[in-house]
Amino acid sequence: MDVQGKRVTKNKNILILAPYELYRQGVKLALSGAGVWPRYNIYESDSLTASFPQSRIDLIIVDSSIVTVESIPAFRQKAHEKQVSVLMLADKLDDEALHLARRIGASGITSTLVDLAELSGVTRKLLKGHSCWPDAQLLKRSERRSSLCRPLNSRSPALTERQTQVLKHVRVGRSNKQIGYDMNISESTVKSHISEILRKFAVTTRTQLVSRLNVS
Repeated sequence: MDVQGKRVTKNKNILILAPYELYRQGVKLALSGAGVWPRYNIYESDSLTASFPQSRIDLIIVDSSIVTVESIPAFRQKAHEKQVSVLMLADKLDDEALHLARRIGASGITSTLVDLAELSGVTRKLLKGHSCWPDAQLLKRSERRSSLCRPLNSRSPALTERQTQVLKHVRVGRSNKQIGYDMNISESTVKSHISEILRKFAVTTRTQLVSRLNVS
């Protein structure tokens, strides 16, 4: 309690583990937009094997793309020893992602493209010691259709299949050259797709786009 006898709520510490800075910034912006940060102290790293901060961590948010078979045992042991809840984010919610989340000792899993309200709600739920797993019907729907292909919400613009593929790469911070190589298209074609995506989302930069994906 403070000097006036009022209860002081201690900030929660969250560690974000994701491969690209732009992606990590998107998660932080989502929490900020929800009005819950800076009640959260945010730490970040691009590796699952990174050392935990000295401060006690209350929740770890892990992007599934950085999880490797070799890194799982050590990470799971550290999280267990520190008694930290783990939330895994995956591009697609299916049985494979569910199995991976359980292997790393996660308390829940959600899509990388959840909207602001859902991400905030899941975060608060896990911080209170609860778990968060998709129901069977959601898994069945996700297996039939990638979450990247469904609208983010009713206000999200319609994208072509190609634009949706490019958006997936943009969201995790890949450069135009990397996207072109992965998709076997020219860099100029990538730029054209990105320009159209930015126009549809009514933003002018990639950072604004990532923020828009999380808060729209």
